[in-house]
Amino acid sequence: MTEDEFVKRCFEIATLHGLTVAERKPGKSICFNPNSNKWLDETHLRALFPAVLEPDLPVPTVNGMVEKVAPGRPCTHVGFRKILSQLHSECGWVPGAGVS
Repeated sequence: MTEDEFVKRCFEIATLHGLTVAERKPGKSICFNPNSNKWLDETHLRALFPAVLEPDLPVPTVNGMVEKVAPGRPCTHVGFRKILSQLHSECGWVPGAGVS
């Protein structure tokens, strides 16, 4: 998976999960909480690539990676971890061995 494919798939999965995906500066973004206006953009997604796609990543490692790119935005973390979990599942990695 290339970086652009990773970003595109994250936006597709976000849409499947009922999250708003919109063009904003500096590009496309995912809204995780419209009430508090919490978004992650392409820059956040690209900062995780390719490390977050390693198979069998421990949950605390993934949580730390997400916190590093989106510090102080805990309402985005749960939804984003669900997106990453689905990506891992699509890649055929063992559920529960990594992202949850």
